[in-house]
Amino acid sequence: MEVREIEQNYGESLYGIFHQVIKLNFHRAHQLLEKIGLHPGQAHLLGVIGHEEGISQNQLAKVLNIKPATVTGMIKKLEKAGFIKRKVDEADQRVMRVYTTEIGKELSLELKSYYNGIKKECFKNFTEDELVIFRRLLMQMKSNLEEITNKNLDNCNN
Repeated sequence: MEVREIEQNYGESLYGIFHQVIKLNFHRAHQLLEKIGLHPGQAHLLGVIGHEEGISQNQLAKVLNIKPATVTGMIKKLEKAGFIKRKVDEADQRVMRVYTTEIGKELSLELKSYYNGIKKECFKNFTEDELVIFRRLLMQMKSNLEEITNKNLDNCNN
């Protein structure tokens, strides 16, 4: 089923508004993170590492859905800043495990507070029922995109 647009103007269309919300959320995160010298991608990476201490670099790439080389670059920057440390896996010398440092742990708590603030800003004036419906609709969009993305990837691999 196609989405029927009521307005002709892209900015007022359902997809246009959705796109604007994504951009505004990114810019709001950037405003807050700029104060501590992080980019939103770095903050997300640090959050995952803080939640999954000892995660491998390859696992990070899969969780974040980005290329391993990109993860390596981000890790090097966070390591240089003293937020994380890497250790070779004792059982498999080819695997590099990533951990937060004490400074990184403190920063992770601060980041959690920032993102909770953004979440509150985004969803203020929503009822619990509206949030449940909104979540269901977003999950459906995600499923739709995953389905078509996976089909396209399968076609490329054949």
